Amino acid sequence: MTKEYDENEDIIKSIVAMEGSNNVYNVTSHDIDSSSTTSLKLTYQKENEREKTLRISAEADYIYNGALYKYYTKDDLTLDDCFYTLIDNTSDGKIDVIIAEKYETFMTDIVIMNENKIIDNKSNVYDLTDYFEEGGKIYNTDGDSITLDDFGAFSIISYLKSKDNKYTKFIVSQNTEEGIFNEMQSDYRYVYVSGEKYETLTRYHKNRNEYDLVNLGDEVKLFFDFAGFVADIKRISGVVKAGYIIDNISEDAKRPKIRLLKEDGSIGKVEFASSVVLDNVKRKASSLSGCESLFKNGEVIPQLILYKDNSNGKIFYLDTATDNSGIGKTSDDASFSLDYDYEKESTLRIITTNGKKVLGSKYLPDSDTKLFCVSTKIDECYVQTGNALGTGTSYKIKLYNVGEDYVPAYATIEAAPKLGEWVDWYNTTYVVENVTKVYDSATDDNYYKLIFYDGKGNINSSLIRDGDLKTPGGNVFSGDERLRKITAKDLVKGTVLQIKEDKYGISSISVQSVPMADNSEKLFEKSNSSTSYDYGITEYLFNGATMCAYGKVVKRVPGGIVVNNHIPTSAEVADGGVFPMESWNRMYPFTSSDNVWFYDKSTDELKFAPATEILEGDMIFIHRKAGTVTTAIIYR
Repeated sequence: MTKEYDENEDIIKSIVAMEGSNNVYNVTSHDIDSSSTTSLKLTYQKENEREKTLRISAEADYIYNGALYKYYTKDDLTLDDCFYTLIDNTSDGKIDVIIAEKYETFMTDIVIMNENKIIDNKSNVYDLTDYFEEGGKIYNTDGDSITLDDFGAFSIISYLKSKDNKYTKFIVSQNTEEGIFNEMQSDYRYVYVSGEKYETLTRYHKNRNEYDLVNLGDEVKLFFDFAGFVADIKRISGVVKAGYIIDNISEDAKRPKIRLLKEDGSIGKVEFASSVVLDNVKRKASSLSGCESLFKNGEVIPQLILYKDNSNGKIFYLDTATDNSGIGKTSDDASFSLDYDYEKESTLRIITTNGKKVLGSKYLPDSDTKLFCVSTKIDECYVQTGNALGTGTSYKIKLYNVGEDYVPAYATIEAAPKLGEWVDWYNTTYVVENVTKVYDSATDDNYYKLIFYDGKGNINSSLIRDGDLKTPGGNVFSGDERLRKITAKDLVKGTVLQIKEDKYGISSISVQSVPMADNSEKLFEKSNSSTSYDYGITEYLFNGATMCAYGKVVKRVPGGIVVNNHIPTSAEVADGGVFPMESWNRMYPFTSSDNVWFYDKSTDELKFAPATEILEGDMIFIHRKAGTVTTAIIYR
């Protein structure tokens, strides 16, 4: 190796390694055993390698951050966060040249380009004017030269500075990673984030009090220097999880332990860390049993909570909900808020309106809603999303963190609907496309999948775990006993039905009309009068707010169609009455923009088409709610 040296400035101008004559060793301060290292030998061990010792010549040159120094000590070989290049250029087994690059690091806050200044996040100012005037450059991690306008805040700067305080090199890193802070070792020398192991700079783990506090379980962002060491860790936010406390399973008040239904649906026994932040107040775990928001008479209060746990699964942060309940209440901030409580108000019923499930005429539980279904029986507790709530059911429900769009972030219900429950006619009416048999390899079970359409033409599907489901007694509006005997797995195209769903899929059906092969569908009208639910026994009940009817199109008129669905009684026949009886004609307005379902028995075709295609003689099923026809199916 040859070098050009300026004795006046003690600066190495250039170093050139001669081919074939050099043995080069690259070592970082993290690898060096300071207890065994002296000024004449250096002991180091890289990860997954054996320990090695290098002998050093008594006349070795020591180059520190670009400047040659005639004297050095053991301390110069054991500097923190230093990269050493050790060169044996005479092949005699001794190190002749030691190049030490000790980088200092900081995180940028402000870059002032027109003043050549960088201000770090501790308000220290770095003036690079002289450095630039002497030809100095800034490099990125790829070794490319960059300018001050190529980076900004939250960049990691690594720089070299000679012993006489002259900058000799700047490297900028903008490399980051995000994840969950799982574990730390050797007092933060090693950190594990989302399962990956990272090594920190010595400056970071020796001076932890100078850096932001991060806790196990937090969501964090790692900031790396150019060499891949962690230079800083910032807390993005704590990873908040939701869970439902079922009961407490520890009689030791000093070490509380609870049974928790977690948001992933699992049920686990959970301990508290030695200290816990409960509702923003730090407490010892042994004192939690005295906290009224969490315990009553020594027993934990079953309730929904938000919490954070550490890598050992112990809860160190917990929020109970602030009671802000009231009908129509929404949350106006990010705090944990109980916004509707059936215990104070009433149960809420869910119906489908314009293709969306609406709870209590106000709330919109959807796929973003975490729904905790709780029971006194542990094995009946489960978690699903809000859109799995069955229609036509009244729920004992609590809603939390309801947004301005009326979508709850969390909800709890006390019990799931039972299989085979009543389906009432406020439910949405659907027309069946088909039923297919499906095999679930995960459960080694067969079930059925129902494909169906709503009155607006939207396709839906749901699972039928029990393919032998039948319409509950008394729930066929026409009174046609044949419809009660049809099983869910045998539903045919064109069938009109209403459904109720639970966590497993369809829990109950109500078959209202089937395109019988012999054309023996029963004409009927069932109307919701002002006093009760009645069959159409008089010609005036069709004025009810809600009505289901199956009849015949007897006439087309400019404003719509005329339908008759009354079979003359024996008395009416005796008086000369025949179908259709004029006094039972119903007028249903349709416009050119309205679409309805058409089912053709001869071709087994089901289509969604303009109502203007309806013809005299067509059979029609109509479901009207609150004066509006929500579903209409034409049969030919």
